[in-house]
Amino acid sequence: MVGAGETLMWLGEYAQARQWLEEGLALARKLGDVGSCAEALAHLGQMTLEQGEPIEATARLEESIALARQIGDK
Repeated sequence: MVGAGETLMWLGEYAQARQWLEEGLALARKLGDVGSCAEALAHLGQMTLEQGEPIEATARLEESIALARQIGDK
């Protein structure tokens, strides 16, 4: 789901991308997949920043960074 959301984001299909990324994030949280959570949040943060939503983007990107650090991802 996260990969599909990322692809849709790069294609400029933001509404569909957000849906896939949000669903992927929810599933990753449920499964305890910290890496996928970090990835989904990074993409959501980037996308919301590009759409002019810096406050939401900052929150998502900060959470992504914290999760990535938690699992030792540089």
